[in-house]
Order: sequence, then C-alpha cells, then structure tokens
Amino acid sequence: MCVFPDRLAAALGLPAHALTSDTSLVILLPGETHTFRLTARDGSVLSEARIPEPVLRLAVRSAEELTT
Repeated sequence: MCVFPDRLAAALGLPAHALTSDTSLVILLPGETHTFRLTARDGSVLSEARIPEPVLRLAVRSAEELTT
C-alpha cells in the first residue's frame, strides 16, 4: 500500500511539499494493518478531511509477476 502526501496536499488545497508521511510504502499480508502518519511540515494541525481516491492505491501482483 502506498500513500502520496503530495496528492493529499493538492486535494486539500496545499502546496505539494506541505505534507510528509512517516512511511510511504508498506507491504501488507492478510490480516496485517498499518497506520500512516501524515504531518504538516510547518507544524500546523491538519483538520480531518475525506481522503480522495488517488491518495491511496493498492497494488496487487501475482507471484508470477514477481518472479519474472
């Protein structure tokens, strides 16, 4: 799973470099979870907002794709 802070910033009307994430890419196995922590670079508090669709993307690859 990937998080794109620049896309979230743009969706919130902020400059692309305004947000940072503690992690950008994690591989999750069935039953695993991960919390992405997004923060504003200037220290301001982020208000709760609905996360737009392109911010999070899930890439699923078959074992065949990974071995070729």
